[in-house]
Amino acid sequence: MTRLARLQAPKWRRLLKVVIVLGVVLGLSSTVGRAWAYGVLALPLVAAVVIHVWWLPKNGVNGWSGEPKERYYELIGHRKADS
Repeated sequence: MTRLARLQAPKWRRLLKVVIVLGVVLGLSSTVGRAWAYGVLALPLVAAVVIHVWWLPKNGVNGWSGEPKERYYELIGHRKADS
């Protein structure tokens, strides 16, 4: 098994996520309006931009490459495995 295969969720879970997001967006669009549905879709994008463009560089990590890796791992609380 490859590393990537171990990180991927089962197909049923990935499909369930798509169905849930689609249901939420369609529900919002039909009840409170298209602008609210677009807003909900934009929230993760805005969060990613804030993290990568502002927060990571403020904490000494390149927002594009995640370097230096040691500092990035320290920020996310990742512990190195003993080699």
